[in-house]
Amino acid sequence: MNVCYYFFKEQVRYYDKADVLAFFQSMKEFKIEQQNEEYHLIYTNEFLDFSAKFVLGNKSVVPHIEKLNPAFYDINIRLEVPVLLPTFKASILFDICKELCQKFNFYIYNELYEDVSSFRLPMLVQAYNKIKQAYKMKYEEEFLDYYKASGKELDAVFSYMINKTKIEAKYKDEKLIALDYAFLGEKGDRNVKFGVRYDGFSPFILPPFVDYIIYMDKDIRYIKASEFLEKCGKIIKMAETNVFGVTYITLKDMKKVRKILKKTKFTLIPNTFIEVEQTKLLDL
Repeated sequence: MNVCYYFFKEQVRYYDKADVLAFFQSMKEFKIEQQNEEYHLIYTNEFLDFSAKFVLGNKSVVPHIEKLNPAFYDINIRLEVPVLLPTFKASILFDICKELCQKFNFYIYNELYEDVSSFRLPMLVQAYNKIKQAYKMKYEEEFLDYYKASGKELDAVFSYMINKTKIEAKYKDEKLIALDYAFLGEKGDRNVKFGVRYDGFSPFILPPFVDYIIYMDKDIRYIKASEFLEKCGKIIKMAETNVFGVTYITLKDMKKVRKILKKTKFTLIPNTFIEVEQTKLLDL
C-alpha cells in the first residue's frame, strides 16, 4: 500500500512538464520511466535501501476532489510513499516535495487534509503516521515480519548511516574506523537491538544507541555496550557531528581498550540473535 500526496496549482492547471522532468533528472537518485502516457520517476536511496515514486499522470486520481477548493487545479502529479517505511525515510521524500513546491509554486493535498494546502512538513508527516498507524491496526500480522525501534532511535541510526563517510573523513588524521551497525533480533520479540562488530584493535567511531559490542575475538562475544562504555568512560570522546550520540576512541587509548576487553568479566550474553536487514526496521 502507498500513501499518496497530490500536487495542485492555484488558478491555473498548466505547468512546464519539461522543467519538472529536468528537476527530477538533476538528482542522481531518480530514474525516469515512461509507461503509456505517464512518467514514473523512480526514487532509490542506496544508503537506506528503499524506493518510492513520483508520477506525472494523464488523468486525475485525487479522492473526493469535488470537495476541494475550486481555486486549486489538480495537475495530475502525485507522490506514492510505501506505507511500511520509518518516518525518517518518508521525510527524505517530503524534503523533495518541499523543493518541488517552492520551485514550481505547487500546492499539496492528502486524503487526511481538510483541503489543498501550501507545503507544511508537519502536515505531511502527521498524515503519513496516521495512515501507517491505521494500516497497522487493520493488518497487524504484516508487522510481525518487521522489527521496531523508537522514532528517535531510528532517526539517529539512519542519520549516522547516511553521514558515516563524512564522519570518518572528519577524523581521517586519527585513522578512526566508523563501525557499521548489525541489527539484531530475537525470536518472539519485535524490538530490534543495535550491535556493532569490533576487532578490538582499531581506533573507532561508535554510532548512537548501540546495545551490544560484538567482539570478534577467537570466540565471538556479545558485550553489553553499557558495560563497555562504563569502563571506557575516561577515554571515550563525543564526536563533533550533527548526528546525535556519536562517540570515538583514539589510537593512543587502544592499549586501555584492549586491556578492558581482555580483563573485564562482562555479563555473559548467549548468542540467540538473528541478523535483521535494515529494510525490516519500523518505528511502530
